[in-house]
Amino acid sequence: MIRPLRSAIAALLLAPAALAAQLPMITVPSGLLRVDVNGAFYPSNDFRDDGGTRPIGSMLDGTDNGMVSSLQRSLSQITGQSVTGLSLGGVSAVAAREHGVGEIGLALGLTRRITLFGTIPIVYVRNRVALAFDSSTSRVGINPANTILGTSAGQQQATTFFSQFDAALTSLSTRIHDGDFAGDPATLALAQQTLTRASSLRGSLFSLLSDPIHASAVLPVSGDPAATQLLGAITTLESTLSNQLGVADLNTVPALPSATLTSDEFGSVLGSQGGFGFSTLNSLPHYGLGDMTAGVAIQLVDRTSHSSATHQAAWIRVAARFPNGTVADQSILLAQPTGSKSPAGLVDGIAEIGARHLGLRATATYQHELAANYVERVTAPDAPLVPASFLAAVTVQPGDSMAITAQPFFRFAPHLAFAGVVQFWRRGGSSSSYFSGQAPIPGVSASVLDVGSSANALVVGIGLAYSHDGVGRDGHVGSPVEAGWSIERTIASGTGILPVALTSRVYLRIYRPLLKR
Repeated sequence: MIRPLRSAIAALLLAPAALAAQLPMITVPSGLLRVDVNGAFYPSNDFRDDGGTRPIGSMLDGTDNGMVSSLQRSLSQITGQSVTGLSLGGVSAVAAREHGVGEIGLALGLTRRITLFGTIPIVYVRNRVALAFDSSTSRVGINPANTILGTSAGQQQATTFFSQFDAALTSLSTRIHDGDFAGDPATLALAQQTLTRASSLRGSLFSLLSDPIHASAVLPVSGDPAATQLLGAITTLESTLSNQLGVADLNTVPALPSATLTSDEFGSVLGSQGGFGFSTLNSLPHYGLGDMTAGVAIQLVDRTSHSSATHQAAWIRVAARFPNGTVADQSILLAQPTGSKSPAGLVDGIAEIGARHLGLRATATYQHELAANYVERVTAPDAPLVPASFLAAVTVQPGDSMAITAQPFFRFAPHLAFAGVVQFWRRGGSSSSYFSGQAPIPGVSASVLDVGSSANALVVGIGLAYSHDGVGRDGHVGSPVEAGWSIERTIASGTGILPVALTSRVYLRIYRPLLKR
């Protein structure tokens, strides 16, 4: 090492050595390069929902889900009557999520008070799901006309039905245009109203039964009250056309399932693009790039009193987060992204005080999020079991967030201290809409993605912090080394949906001079 540089490092390190805190340095001494190796692992079996705790598997439990809700909504629109109480069958689940981050960071001390830094995270995600299905409560079966899950006979019957329907509409329109009802105003009015209503009904029925993308995977079984309502709407129209308007082209009905879902059929619905489209339940570990960050840290205050063995320091840190991570794989049930999907700007204000063996670091953080566009299933985060047809391009403006963190520490041995953490964070609600040009999912507002996005929580943790300034007992000046381990957990929350994880963190920071002989 060049001697002047060696002397400068010694001066910077020796001055606060006896009093400096045990937590990692915010800025790096001038001329040094810091290499960070950080890791975090936070598996979760539960999540918090407006202050309460629920198993992750409960997101999938029950007889109601997005497929059933969509079916009931379509049937209500078609029949003009409320359709409720349909059941896919009893679904129960045990589920868990794993998430880990390995992070490489570099920080360069430009001057004694100014440091540039950046981080590159590699993220590991995995989910595990075990589903059970109880068919005893089911009131639906596979839609015979579904282009993927249905049968050739059911699809052919639907083709015949819609061909007849189109012929009936054409006949009725021709009769109105040719003046067949001109001498009877009441019949003419009925014909015009029937043409309008029948045209709308035809579109709704095709979307429900045979549309390649939006057709329902399931329908109420024959004899079910909801099936009776559906067929009643069709036969009522047929009667009006034939008996009052002289149009007899439409004289058949679409096929309905004869039996409720079995466990095997539920598996087919779960994995098919004509149904839920979840090709994978228990995913293999996925590794991907996370969100990279880069910024600058500036020390504002650095006061040390050797006579009273106290020190005070303050910093400001400004950074940008880049959305380099990948979005969640939409074919994997309960899949997780490797990043936050949107860019953001971060500002930290940090203050620290210490006296002899005790100290406290406090950090106030504000994070401003920018809007982002991506494709995902349009559903609430705690209701992931929705059809593949719910996949759409959306624009999401995440809410800004803030956090206040207190990190007390107690040095119980040279270079070694207990370190705690208490953090309160709050996140504003997001605002979501369909991407320009994206057809909305029928009956589903993009704002459902914002459910639970406004959240707050209290986190506590404890760990060990090792900090060596590089000065040996013999006075030899080497490079600083910092390391630590902590474990953290969310102990309370207010509004919002957030994971419950026991988070383990480790870090190692090594400092090296840039100039060597």
